[in-house]
Amino acid sequence: MDLSGIVISRGSAKDIFCYCISARSNRLDTENPVIIALVFSENYMNIEDELYQSVVGFIESRYPIGWGGAAAVRTESGKILISVAPETKNDALALCMEVGALLEAHKLNEAVTHSICVCREDEHSELMILSPCGVCQERLVHWGGKVKAAVSSAENTLVFKTIRELMPYHWSIVNGEQL
Repeated sequence: MDLSGIVISRGSAKDIFCYCISARSNRLDTENPVIIALVFSENYMNIEDELYQSVVGFIESRYPIGWGGAAAVRTESGKILISVAPETKNDALALCMEVGALLEAHKLNEAVTHSICVCREDEHSELMILSPCGVCQERLVHWGGKVKAAVSSAENTLVFKTIRELMPYHWSIVNGEQL
């Protein structure tokens, strides 16, 4: 097979590249491709990994020594919003780490698709993934039952569950709605 006249067109979506080789024209031929291949970049990260790496990088930068914790949410447009719990002298005024990022998503009028909270005791401690508390789960319900939240696990591995999975008996059912 003579490949000398083949044109390679490339369309990209972040780090995933799709090559469509067409021997029939000088443009992308989606109807009659000869070969279609997906090539994943070595730097490819899924949404969950990208969110985790973003929040960990922030913690390491913001809290180089001592305790550190932050939350991150990803919006439908792909923005990653990071927030911290405010330091207060009165614990009654404390807010969860996610609140700032969730409020920012509301301000931007963007739907949240993923959420994660991570903390550590000090710079020598293991980073721990924290499940959203019940109040923060309710805050995430605003964007529906498909929102994914990172959850704590005995192995401290990166596991995401939908809000629907975290709240299978959500009270919204009494209003005729289901997450």
